Amino acid sequence: MKKNINKLVLASIFIAIAIILTRILAFQVGNYLRIGFGDLPILLAGIILGPFWGAAVGALSDILGFFIAPLGDFFIPGITLSAALWGFIPGVVTRYIFRNKSFAAILTSCISCGILVDIISTPFWLSLAYGSLTYFAMLPIQAANAAAMIAVNTTLTVILIRALVKGKLIDEKLN
Repeated sequence: MKKNINKLVLASIFIAIAIILTRILAFQVGNYLRIGFGDLPILLAGIILGPFWGAAVGALSDILGFFIAPLGDFFIPGITLSAALWGFIPGVVTRYIFRNKSFAAILTSCISCGILVDIISTPFWLSLAYGSLTYFAMLPIQAANAAAMIAVNTTLTVILIRALVKGKLIDEKLN
């Protein structure tokens, strides 16, 4: 019971940080591109808490964030699914594929999310919602942003995971 309460509290903290980094401290370029670090707490939630908690953090941070400070013209459920994948994929990669929090696991997580979410999924949902830009017109911008953010997210995640392990705030092994 205590372990679930700890996970719930940590997930709530990750949600709050994700909302702040996405809605307040990010740079929005039109309706199609946002540059910021809002995916980082969701990525960390997936690695630290597991895939289902990570997916919940991603989905709830998007839903709550929309109601607190909407970024677009309307709510897009597909974007919520994309946010959930930012937590789910790293959880699966670190827990079930690599079975550790190594650099290789984190890099694979960031590359997978960058390709599946930032390059494939998000432009698809935006093109369906707005219709003004086709999927292929958004692809080069999203791909360039994803490539840069893969490097940034990987670096920051490795640094944060190592600091949390060194400070004994999380276990080196997966729980």
